[in-house]
Amino acid sequence: MEEAGRLKRPPWLGIYVGLLVFSLAGSLLSRLTGLNPGPIAPVAGALTLLSGLAAVFAPRIEVWGWKRAAVSFGLIGLIGAGSEILGLYTGFPFGAYLYTDKWAPTIPMPGDHRFPLLLPMAWMMMAGASCLAVQRWLPEHRWAGPILGGLLAALVDVPMEAVMVGVLDYWRWLEPGPLPGGAPW
Repeated sequence: MEEAGRLKRPPWLGIYVGLLVFSLAGSLLSRLTGLNPGPIAPVAGALTLLSGLAAVFAPRIEVWGWKRAAVSFGLIGLIGAGSEILGLYTGFPFGAYLYTDKWAPTIPMPGDHRFPLLLPMAWMMMAGASCLAVQRWLPEHRWAGPILGGLLAALVDVPMEAVMVGVLDYWRWLEPGPLPGGAPW
């Protein structure tokens, strides 16, 4: 719900932040000690992503209702999944890359490709959070959220690339570029 042009803090935010801290602490501990977290890592990762998506989705449900929020987020997921699948097979629009089996669970695809099942949800969370952030900063500009939110999501993605590729090994660039994690322009 909006209060004086501003969205309320989502109820799932505390759960998301707690899981994020847990995941970061676990990753750091694993790196420092060399201990394998086993199934805790992918489960914590999935729960963190899903709670983050819920934190982004909840305010939209309050403002738009279930149907419009579900359609909007569904379209983001379809655009994200479609872009990633197109990228896997053509290298467009992101460059040539392959997903590893580290971002579990993955769906096997033709041509020895894998597709991370949670990837469309990551798109929904990132795009939705970026749009919400811009709408908090510029509540009077209706189209600022989608337009500047997309730019914000892209800017946040650049430093995340080094972690997702280098530390987590979720994918590999086949033709590494100059950006963090070997991402191409």
